Formats: sequence, C-alpha cells, structure tokens
Amino acid sequence: MNPKCVICAGSHESRDCPNKNKENFVTKCANCGGNHTASYRGCPRFPKIKTKTNLLQPGKSLAHAVTPKQNPIPSNQNIQSRTEPPKTWSSLITGTADSQTPSATPNSSDFSDLMSLIGEIRKIFNGIKDVKALTAKMQSTENLVDKLMFLSEALRGNPAAIV
Repeated sequence: MNPKCVICAGSHESRDCPNKNKENFVTKCANCGGNHTASYRGCPRFPKIKTKTNLLQPGKSLAHAVTPKQNPIPSNQNIQSRTEPPKTWSSLITGTADSQTPSATPNSSDFSDLMSLIGEIRKIFNGIKDVKALTAKMQSTENLVDKLMFLSEALRGNPAAIV
C-alpha cells in the first residue's frame, strides 16, 4: 500500500512532505481534492467511524445488548426429551424412574430446607480429619457402598481406614 500525504495528497508520508514548511502553500485533501488537509473532519469524504446501530434499546440493559444470543435447540431433537421432567437424586443414583419429581418452581421453604441440609453436611465434614486422603480413597472405587463405608470410617475416626 503506497503512502499518501495528508498535507498535499502526494505519494509520500506526511512527515516527509517537502511542502509543509513552504509559505503560501495551499493544502490539498487526499480524500476529496479540496483546499484543506485530509485529516480535516469537516471534509465531506472524511472517513466516518461506523457504529453499531440499535445496540441499545429503550428498556434494555447494556448487558442484554452485548450478550451473545443463545442458539435455539435444533429442530431435529425429540420434543419429548426437551420437556422431560427433572429427575431426583435417588433416581439418578439408582438408575430407576422416580415418580416424585421436584417442583419446577422452588419456593422459600425449599431454599430454607436446602440451606439447613448444607449446614448439616458442613457439620459432618468438619469431623473428618484428612479430607484429601478420604477423597482419594473414595475416588479409588465406583461402588457406592464402599464409598459410604470409607466416609463412615472417616467420621468414626478410624485412621487405618483412611490411609
């Protein structure tokens, strides 16, 4: 790409322009040929910065405007699989269908119950001396009963079971 002088529209860089220190020199625009420099923002052919139009909409946040849109679920998927009710933990572990599914809309009672459960689980794990060793032992097996036995032995404080 050849350089173009913004002072005289010549084929050289502006810093090397032989005319810039001359008296009575008339500037020439490289964009339109007018009697001004090419960097003059009033030039009718001065490059304009293109902005995204309609980026912000009334009633919409900036985060909404700049967040990429999610791709819809492909139409070739089975509609029944999209509307399948959520599964319970017991049905996931046992692999059997469970007739009791959690409600789709949690309420404050559900949240309170969940927070109580988390508090009780925290009390359980505070009694375990070496969580890292217990985790390694539990990851060494796929058998759920063995995992529960390792956990119960750790809670009982049996050091031989963890090592």
